[in-house]
Amino acid sequence: MTPDPLDRLHQQIRQVILARQHPVTGLLPASTAVNAHGDYTDAWVRDVVYGLLAPWGLALAYRRVDAHADRRYELEHAVVRGFRGLLGAMMRQADKVEAFKANQDPRNALHAKYATATGMPVVGDAAWGHLQVDATALFLLQLAQVTASGLPIVHSEVEVRFVQNLVHYVGNAYRSPDFGIWERGDKANQGRVELNASSVALAKAALEALDGFDLYGAAGGQRSVLHVAPDDVARARLVLAAMLPRESASKEVDAALLAAVGYPAFAVDDPALAVRTRREVVQRLRGRHGLKRFLRDGHQTPLEDPTRLHYEPEELARFAGIEAEWPLFEAYLALDAAFRGDTAGLATHRARLAELAVEQDGLALLPELYTLPAGEVAAERAAPGTRPRVPNDNVPLLWAQSLAWLAEMLDEGLIDPPDLDPLGRHVGVQRPRGPVVQVALLATDDAVQGAFADLGVPSQTLAQVAPVRLRLADGLMAAWSRVGACPTLGLSGRAARRPGALATARVYRLRGDPYLFLPVATDPRSSLGARDPAWLAQRIRAEIAFLHRHARGTGRPTLAVLLRPEHLGPGHEALVALAADLRSRRLDGVPVRLDRLATLLPTAAGERIDDLGDWADDAAVPLVPAAGALHLRRGEDAAPLAPDAALAIEREGRSELVARVLGGGGRARRLGRHADGRRRSRPARPRLRRRARRAAGGAEAGRVGEGVQRGVGPDAAGAGI
Repeated sequence: MTPDPLDRLHQQIRQVILARQHPVTGLLPASTAVNAHGDYTDAWVRDVVYGLLAPWGLALAYRRVDAHADRRYELEHAVVRGFRGLLGAMMRQADKVEAFKANQDPRNALHAKYATATGMPVVGDAAWGHLQVDATALFLLQLAQVTASGLPIVHSEVEVRFVQNLVHYVGNAYRSPDFGIWERGDKANQGRVELNASSVALAKAALEALDGFDLYGAAGGQRSVLHVAPDDVARARLVLAAMLPRESASKEVDAALLAAVGYPAFAVDDPALAVRTRREVVQRLRGRHGLKRFLRDGHQTPLEDPTRLHYEPEELARFAGIEAEWPLFEAYLALDAAFRGDTAGLATHRARLAELAVEQDGLALLPELYTLPAGEVAAERAAPGTRPRVPNDNVPLLWAQSLAWLAEMLDEGLIDPPDLDPLGRHVGVQRPRGPVVQVALLATDDAVQGAFADLGVPSQTLAQVAPVRLRLADGLMAAWSRVGACPTLGLSGRAARRPGALATARVYRLRGDPYLFLPVATDPRSSLGARDPAWLAQRIRAEIAFLHRHARGTGRPTLAVLLRPEHLGPGHEALVALAADLRSRRLDGVPVRLDRLATLLPTAAGERIDDLGDWADDAAVPLVPAAGALHLRRGEDAAPLAPDAALAIEREGRSELVARVLGGGGRARRLGRHADGRRRSRPARPRLRRRARRAAGGAEAGRVGEGVQRGVGPDAAGAGI
C-alpha cells in the first residue's frame, strides 16, 4: 500500500527539522557537523528561514485538505516560534541597527548567526562576515509571506517599530557593499566587502513586499503598517538591472542569483534578463553533483588550506575545475521550474536531487556539497567532469533539504505556487506600463499667479490649494526620521537622507493632514539653477520622465511645481513652453495631466503615516528664501551638476566671491596683507566651485554602488542619494 504523501512528509519533516528545533528559542541549526569549516550547530539567519519553509509548506498542505488539525497546529507554531526566535535575537542587537543606519560600517551589522540554544551572538563583530544584507532581507521577505498566509509573527508595537527599522536597514542595499551570501566577501576570500547583485535583489524583494504591509495581518490597523521609501526600491531596481547577470566585481556569475530571478525573491522586472541570468548560472556552473557556487571557489576543495579563512589572489587558479558542487541549487532550480509551470524541468531536477541524496537514519537526505577526493585532482584536470565526487559530512543541510521538500509538495500537487507566495510576487515580474504623471502648477502669491496667467500659464496660489499644505522636501525628511522611532530600544527612524523624486511625488496624510512636498530639484536653497526658469523647465521634464519610468504601485505620481517671482525673468519662455506641452497631455512622449490640485488628488499616489512620534510641522520654514540666500549641502548629499547650470554657478559664484572679498571701494588695495603686515591668503576659487557644484543638487541622480556608473538623462533625474 502506497503511504499517504502527507503522512510520509510529516514523518520526515518531524524527524529532520522539528526534532532539531530548539524548544525554547525556536531556532534551527544549519546542520549537525562541527569541523574545520565551522560549527554547523549554530543558527544562521538564512538557514533558519529556509529551514522553516518546509514545515510551513506542509502546514499549508494540511490546511488545503482540512485534515489533521493537530499536525497543522504544531507545524504552524513551529514556524511562528522560529521566526520569533530570529526576531528576538535581532532585537537584542537594536543598537547595531541604529548605528548601521548612519554609517553602514560592517562592524555595526546585525550578526549572521546566533547560538541555537540562547539566540545570543557566538562570534565577535569583526570575527565573521556578518554584514549579509540578503539574509536580513530574506527574513523580512518571508516574514511578510508567512504573515500574509495567516500566521501571526509580530505581536507588539515595539516589534512593529523594530521591523520598520530593519526596512531602513536594508533600504541602502543598492549602495551597501556586503560580504554576500557566502559570508567572505570577494572571490579571493580576502574579507573585502563588495556590492552583490543577489543581496540587492533580496533587499528589493523585501522592500516591495513590505511597502504598506500590515504586520498584524487581518487584525491590524494603521499603526502596524510598514512604510518604504519608494526611491530605495527604484535605486535597487536600477542597480540590479545594471549588474545582472554578473554577481559582483569579482564574481562573473554566482549560483546565489537563482534566488534572485526565481523563488523566493522574483526580483528581476525584465523577464528576458531573468532568463538570461538563469541560463548563465546553469551553463557556467553546472556539474554532475549540482552547481558550483562560483568559478574558482576553493571552499572545501582538496587543495584548500582549512586553517586559513582567506586566500591569496594568486591561489585562485589552483581551484579552477575542481570546485565543490552543491545539490542545494538543484532544489532552487526545481522550485523555479514549478513556479514557471515547467513540469518536465521539475521532474528532471527532482530526479537529480534523488540521485544526490545519501542515506542517513533510514532517510534519503541532501549533503551540503560534493567534493573531489584529494587523489583525483590530476585525473579530473586531465578529463574534466569524469571523476566521482564524495559528499561531505554535513548531512543534511537543512536549507537544501527544506527546499527539496517544498519542490516535492509542489510536484505532487499538495500545494500550489500561490500558497508559497500569497503576495503574488511570482506573477508580478512583468514590468507595468508607465503611469500618467500628474502636475500641479502653484504660485507663491496672487501677483505671480496673475503674471503667469497673462503668459498663458495657469496656476493656483497656496491659499487656493488648502487644506493641502505645501512644504519643502526637508519637511518630509524630518517626518521620515520619526518613522519607526522607538525610544524603548534606542531606535530613531530613517536616517537623515533627502527624499528622492518618487517620495515627493506623493500626497501624504500625516497625522490626518494632507501634505505635498516640493521636489529637491526645485528647491532654490540647494540649487542656484532652480531660480533660472529655463533650468527649472529642463529639470521638470527630467523629473516627469523619471517618474513615468520608475513609479510603481497604485495612484499616479503627482509633481508640485512652485512658480516664484524670479521665474518671470529672462528664460521664462521655457516655462511657458512647458505648460503648453503639459496641456497637450503629452510631454516628450510621456502621458501627463495638468490640472487643479483638487482635481488631481483622487487619482494621486498617496501614503498615510500616523505614528510620527514627536514630529512637528515646521511651517515657519519659508518656501521662498530671502534673496541671495543659498544653503550649501554637505558633500554626501551631492548630486551631478546639470550642464546648463554650470555657467550660472560660475557667474554667481564669481560675483559672490568678489563682493565678499572686496566689499566695495578701497578694500582692493588692502587685499594683499593683514593689518599686522602678514600676507593675506587668496580665496580658494576651486573650492568655492566644488561647494557650489555640490549645492546644485537639483538633479536627483545618486550613487548606485561600486561598478555602476552614474547615468545622465531621465534616469539620472530622480534617483536621489
